[in-house]
Amino acid sequence: MKKIKKGILFITLASLVTTFSMSMRPVNAIDYLGIAQSVAWQIAKKASSAFFNRKPTIKKGPNYITSGTGSLKFNTDIGASVKVNINLGKSRLEVDAFAQTDFLNWLDKIAVTLTAPNNGKDVINRSVTHNQHSYYKSASPYGIYNLRFTDTDKCKWDCYYTLVDYAKSASRSVDMYQNIYNTEGLEINSVYNASNQKSYILPTKDLSSKPFSLSKESISLSAGELNNQFYDENRKVFVNALRDYDVDDKILFSDIISDIQYNKEDNYTLFSFDTDDSTIHWPFAGNLTTQYKKGDTLKLKLKVVEEYRYDNNVFENLDYCLNGMKLQEKNEYPNINDYLK
Repeated sequence: MKKIKKGILFITLASLVTTFSMSMRPVNAIDYLGIAQSVAWQIAKKASSAFFNRKPTIKKGPNYITSGTGSLKFNTDIGASVKVNINLGKSRLEVDAFAQTDFLNWLDKIAVTLTAPNNGKDVINRSVTHNQHSYYKSASPYGIYNLRFTDTDKCKWDCYYTLVDYAKSASRSVDMYQNIYNTEGLEINSVYNASNQKSYILPTKDLSSKPFSLSKESISLSAGELNNQFYDENRKVFVNALRDYDVDDKILFSDIISDIQYNKEDNYTLFSFDTDDSTIHWPFAGNLTTQYKKGDTLKLKLKVVEEYRYDNNVFENLDYCLNGMKLQEKNEYPNINDYLK
């Protein structure tokens, strides 16, 4: 009995020493970036309240780590949300959350929420577009925060967050060159615009393919072909630069309407165009369902315009998309007559 009691006493004392030593461990000694690297994303199952784990894509720098979901088709292959826990156990940590989708789907937005420990308040709660960022600098209460991306529509998204530890380095660039990452974790140079909290990815210097054998203005592009004009094959990501067109060039668009729906509440008609791996959604003002139907071919005349400029870098867009984003801020939508061929 004495030996057993001594053993129990020894174990108890050892446990106390271990617990005491852990409680005395400096908070700054915890590797928060290392913790983030090992945390899986939780992906909602389609037509279910359950989630499954997905290993993150990871890119680690000197004072940050970027974790991503990879490409996901919301409400098609998965459910409506993805989430991940982030340990914000001290001050001088910052979360940067953002998502990427097909370039032409300017109407699509995804809800981003970052919730404090123990189902506390939301410190981030907003809807964002392609490459638009949401930030939170750690503050009391410290602990495990939950980051969630939610989209109730059918849309393809790559969701990311970057965790920055300023104790390792105090630098953080604003409205200047930064790095973000594609689905495969490849580091991509970008320019951050603080006014709209959006990153503009720097394209490969020579995006141009073989020259057109005909005048560019005589060639019609489908939604998929036009979307691919913004895709940088080298960087494996969408960029604000067209492969074969420049600012002020005209583009003829022509594609079959795969679906058409009128949104009475917001008074716009949503035209859908199928591509090889996704669907492009374009809204126009008013009820146009008596003028157009599924299976019709929609022909538009678009123009390449400048969206943003930094140093010698010009970031391009289409006049329809850029005007649409500006109008939507006033709950208005483009007039289709402005773009008819």
